Amino acid sequence: MRYLKQIFVFFLLFSCFAVIVPAALATSTPQETVDLENPIQLTDSKGKALKDADITPAVIIGTVIRSFLGLVGGLSLVMMVWGGFQWLTSAGNEEKVKRGTQTMMWSIIGLIVVLASYLLVNTVFRFLQGAQS
Repeated sequence: MRYLKQIFVFFLLFSCFAVIVPAALATSTPQETVDLENPIQLTDSKGKALKDADITPAVIIGTVIRSFLGLVGGLSLVMMVWGGFQWLTSAGNEEKVKRGTQTMMWSIIGLIVVLASYLLVNTVFRFLQGAQS
C-alpha cells in the first residue's frame, strides 16, 4: 500500500509538471532566433567543416574515436572521484583505504593505456596517409 501511495504522488507531481511547464512556455514572449552550431559537425584536421562529399569512413571513424576518448575521460574522472570518496570515507579502515587507492590507481592506468593506444593508432593512420600521398 505504501508503494502505491508513492507511485500515486509521483504521477500526480509529474502530471502537474507536464501541464504547467508547457502552459508557461506558451505564454512567453517570442525572442530572437539563435543559430546554434552543430556539435557533431565533422571537421578536417584544421578545424574546417567538411561538406557531405568530403566525409569518408576514415573521418567517421576518427569522430567516433574522439567521442569514445571523451567518454573514457569522463569515466576516468568519475572513477577517480569514487576512489577518492572511498578513501576519504574509510574512517581509518586499512582495507577501505587500500580499495580507494587502488580504484584511483587503476583509473589512471586505464586512462594512460587508452591514450597510449589512441596515440599508436593515430600515428599509424598518419603514417599510412603520408604513404598514400
